[in-house]
Amino acid sequence: MSYYPVVDLFNDFFNDLDTGFNSIADKFLKKYPSYNVYENDDGQYVYELDVPGFTKEDINIETIGPSLMISGEIKRNNGKTVKIKERLNINEYVCTSVSLKNGVLSIVLDKNEGRGTKIEIE
Repeated sequence: MSYYPVVDLFNDFFNDLDTGFNSIADKFLKKYPSYNVYENDDGQYVYELDVPGFTKEDINIETIGPSLMISGEIKRNNGKTVKIKERLNINEYVCTSVSLKNGVLSIVLDKNEGRGTKIEIE
């Protein structure tokens, strides 16, 4: 009597189970859009957000209380809609500039007492 088919059956079952869990985890744990935050030489914080395919007309940025709200939506060629919605708690910082180059949205935050309401993308 051979036990290999049973072992293969169990291996296939657990491999499929693992693949299913990884697929579900990717959907819930994968962060889109990806981002990077760092302090530049001037002591300002730079928040870079990957938004490939978006134009400045597709993105809305505004301050609401102590938060900077970033939202946008595009429709891809394959018919799928891609949405972004991010909220940054900026507290005592103010957004001093925003630029969009090569699919990267860069937001510069500086310590300041002033607050803006609508921010234009350069």
